[in-house]
Amino acid sequence: MFLDDIKNQPYAVLHRICQWLGVREVEWPEYVNEKYNAAKVSQFPWLSKQIEWLTSMLHSYKLHQVVEYGKKLGLKEAIYSEGEDEIPKLSDEDRIQLIEEYNNDISFVEKVTGRDISCWRK
Repeated sequence: MFLDDIKNQPYAVLHRICQWLGVREVEWPEYVNEKYNAAKVSQFPWLSKQIEWLTSMLHSYKLHQVVEYGKKLGLKEAIYSEGEDEIPKLSDEDRIQLIEEYNNDISFVEKVTGRDISCWRK
């Protein structure tokens, strides 16, 4: 099962999971198509790295309330945008390098699953 299966055929995936578990199929909740944990992309990468470092440091000193206060102020929303559509595209050079690096792994996954995932090489 791949994430694309869940995105493109959620009912069929739920049916297969219930069958595999040997449980009766659950009703499809109304809120099922809402997005949860949608990808977030920093609008200011240099700033987000500094804030991540500062957040880690504050947590290490047990200053969790300071971090929570920053969240309440909306700092996270100001730096990060939501939505898969806003994730930057890979450069052709990076894509070629990744395909070369993971080609054997992709072939292995195809062999184990019996599925054609040649789209991962595009």
